[in-house]
Amino acid sequence: TPENIIEFLRALVTKGQDGSFQLPPKLTDEQIKNAIPGDIKEQIKIRLKDLHEEDRTILEAAAEIGRSFSITLLAAGLNQDRLILLRSLRRIEDDFHLIIDVQKSDDIMSLESQALRDVLRENSIITGTGHESRRELFKEMHYRIAQHMIENDTNFNTIEIMQHCILSGDRLAEEAINYGILAIESAANKQTWKTVVSIIQKIKDKGSAIIKYASQKQLNKIDFFEAQAL
Repeated sequence: TPENIIEFLRALVTKGQDGSFQLPPKLTDEQIKNAIPGDIKEQIKIRLKDLHEEDRTILEAAAEIGRSFSITLLAAGLNQDRLILLRSLRRIEDDFHLIIDVQKSDDIMSLESQALRDVLRENSIITGTGHESRRELFKEMHYRIAQHMIENDTNFNTIEIMQHCILSGDRLAEEAINYGILAIESAANKQTWKTVVSIIQKIKDKGSAIIKYASQKQLNKIDFFEAQAL
């Protein structure tokens, strides 16, 4: 895969005194053999060991948002000054090459690969092995992101706001319903019925349990659009 090729080449390069990265002029069979990653995730874990705990925490929070993430929203979720966070992200980008800029955007960055995101989410140092405490910490992060988006909702789409509200837990359940219905209405106006169905499924998902906060009027509206979409 492309990710395996990247890890293969990374294992071969050496860093010169001037800071540049170079391939050896001649590779032995043993060097090539040792550079082949037996398991892409194991290779990524090795690279992550060199990260400071603060930088690892930033990457784990970014991975919770998605492979691509907004610097502004990440700063809101971590309750950090955006400029300070941006400096940390640039350092991680320059020193470890774990994140990359997304072209034509001054606010979006991306984790280097989906495999990196998987490793960060599966091997968290934020909460150790405590699944429940990890879930609560990230609920708080989504809550802060959702609050930021609601206060600046002209800059974000309603589906994004709804999703962060849902991931925040009960505290923003009513807001999740409100923005979910706005998203449903918007999708229905465009006749993108698959999107309508997808949003309704998120609202009715038993795992989030937000549907119990909907009023009868809201339930009727959701049922109406669901009947149209199916």
